[in-house]
Amino acid sequence: MKSFYGKIMLLIIVSLVLLCSAAYAATEYTDGDYTYVLSGKNATITAYSGAGEGELIIPSSLGGHTVTAIYVEAFADCTKLTSVTVPDTVTSIAVGAFKGCTSLEEMTLPFIGGNKGAENDQNAVFGYIFGSEGENLTRQYYKNQNYKDWAIPK
Repeated sequence: MKSFYGKIMLLIIVSLVLLCSAAYAATEYTDGDYTYVLSGKNATITAYSGAGEGELIIPSSLGGHTVTAIYVEAFADCTKLTSVTVPDTVTSIAVGAFKGCTSLEEMTLPFIGGNKGAENDQNAVFGYIFGSEGENLTRQYYKNQNYKDWAIPK
């Protein structure tokens, strides 16, 4: 009898976990070449599906929502991108957001590092937005002579 109740309890727990996971899954939206999720009225860019060639000016709004963040690897491997402008509305750029963008020659950013408030740690340096995997790693130092090697395009 205990085995039966144990199986029922396990089934209930698994069902609750699955329901909770589904409830908290973010809905993705698309606007042109951009995929994004919402946090309140703000948009976080999660992916870019455009040609990724030449100059890219990231919009300050998508679907009527202010773009405030760029997610992990959102622009990864856009190897033909030569210039990127990030709008002033963006306050957070995740690690590796521009990973593998090996042709970048120019960037206009509203801040350096992972977010406007980044201070004295590894997410406060320029290389943070490129990630630490790849060729041509560049060492950047932060607080107390600590350092990390980042894959900044050359």
